[in-house]
Amino acid sequence: MQVSMHSGALRALLGAAAAVALAGSLGADEHVVVTQARRLAASDAQQGERHGSALAQDGDLLVVGAPAHDTAHVDDGSAYVFARAGSSWTQAAQLLAADPAANDRFGRGVALSGTTLAVGSTSQGGSAYVFVQRGTVWAQHAKLLAPEPGSPFTAMDLDLDTLVVGAPDAQNAGAVFVFVRSGTSWAHQATIPHPDPFAPFDFGTAVAVHGDTLLVGAPDDLVGSTPAGSAYVFTRQGTTWSLEQRLLSDVGAAWDGFGGSVALEGDLALVGARREDAGAPDSGAVHVFARSGTVWTREDVLAATPPAGGAEFGYSVALAGDEALVGARLAPGTQTLAGAAYLFLRAGTPWSQAARFIASDGLTGDFLGAAVATSGGSHAVGAPNAPTVLPGDPTYAQGAVYGYDTTDVPVTYCQAKTSSLGCLPFVGCNGRAQVTAGPERFRLQAFDLIPGEAAFVLYGFAKSNLAFHGGRLCVKAPLTRLLPPKTAQATGLPPCSGFAQVNFNNRIQSGVDPQLSAGQRVFAQWRQRDPADPAGFGDSLTNALRFSIAP
Repeated sequence: MQVSMHSGALRALLGAAAAVALAGSLGADEHVVVTQARRLAASDAQQGERHGSALAQDGDLLVVGAPAHDTAHVDDGSAYVFARAGSSWTQAAQLLAADPAANDRFGRGVALSGTTLAVGSTSQGGSAYVFVQRGTVWAQHAKLLAPEPGSPFTAMDLDLDTLVVGAPDAQNAGAVFVFVRSGTSWAHQATIPHPDPFAPFDFGTAVAVHGDTLLVGAPDDLVGSTPAGSAYVFTRQGTTWSLEQRLLSDVGAAWDGFGGSVALEGDLALVGARREDAGAPDSGAVHVFARSGTVWTREDVLAATPPAGGAEFGYSVALAGDEALVGARLAPGTQTLAGAAYLFLRAGTPWSQAARFIASDGLTGDFLGAAVATSGGSHAVGAPNAPTVLPGDPTYAQGAVYGYDTTDVPVTYCQAKTSSLGCLPFVGCNGRAQVTAGPERFRLQAFDLIPGEAAFVLYGFAKSNLAFHGGRLCVKAPLTRLLPPKTAQATGLPPCSGFAQVNFNNRIQSGVDPQLSAGQRVFAQWRQRDPADPAGFGDSLTNALRFSIAP
């Protein structure tokens, strides 16, 4: 896995070699760029099966939908379970409907909670198949039918004993069906219609459930007379679901698609708006809402860095703790329109983009980011049009799932101190930190520095956020100064054109600090001399970087 981190503040004039080392082929304004650690495909891959159209992950299990797979009939569909052991993922099961029929598209939606999973299908007008794991076997326990015929399920989510499915074609304006488990039996608990029966029929395009809270997306919903989209929060008391709040975009432009994707965990909600103009036309955005009591307020709006017109950022979303994963199926990757996914981390109320995921073998039209799932630092991104090269047929496209692990990927945190030139210096990196000596370098970098002034790295083994010299000390004591200092070199247009870097692997491999060992997590921050510091302390500080040392 290769990692590079930088920002558009370089602006120019780094020189060709340095630009390639920092940016790869992905252009300016990147954060961490991660190529996949694994590529998962079906054991019986078929052309056009759209493997990776739907994803669900919980811990060491991942479920992948392939709705156009042909088993006994054309497009009867299939789903696959992958299990993780250490850093390896293997196919553990292939799931099929007990009553397959042509065009059922089994696998068009998947949901997973613990050892229970559900697979959506168009069978009998709309159905969900429930499987339960017993040892290494997944057995079908139930087939749940739409209470209203002709209401195909387009979205689903599962939390413990509650399964919710969205049917945007039901009841004219759309509906959500709730099923609950008691013992080993499942029953229909509620049908939740659109609060406005005269609204456009897309209520239930996206659904998410956590505990007794349900989030429903309606991306073409009218806000006044504008089809800007909205999302609805419902809460359950006993067996009754009631509307808690309608969530709206602060932009509210027509056809932004607000509500086209949703994710929910606890008192946090993500709502995607894949055609919102967030830095570029139709680049897309994701709105973060937080609940206090019974009131939801907008906490942040996430957008890709750099923005790309028509990328559809927010086409898919997933949420796990303080990590948000966002798919952009038409974003530039290794090729135009190959697709990408973005990882955001929450530190307090602001969220920051920590990583951008691409496919090293990505091709135009792969749709990487059409589906995403995340759990515990492991991230899965679907590319339902990705090809597999087979002898004699280089365009054999069956779809794939790309896996990314960020437990040990460098991420930034903390807040930089504004320098006397009015700029926020920031940290970056390139390469991999490792104990084994060799040609691999791990460059700790600092950008937007004051040209000509000395700078050095502070590092330690725990993070901090302590007020210090008018800024923040981001590394917890005891900490070490990495000397000698580096003089910031001017790399672009003034005033904040200073750049400095140091190969931290030299420190690791020297053996001077025995704590710099394999598996150790390190926290680092640059400090620079600033004679004109308005706070009077004579220094400036970047934000900080967390990284781990490889063997």
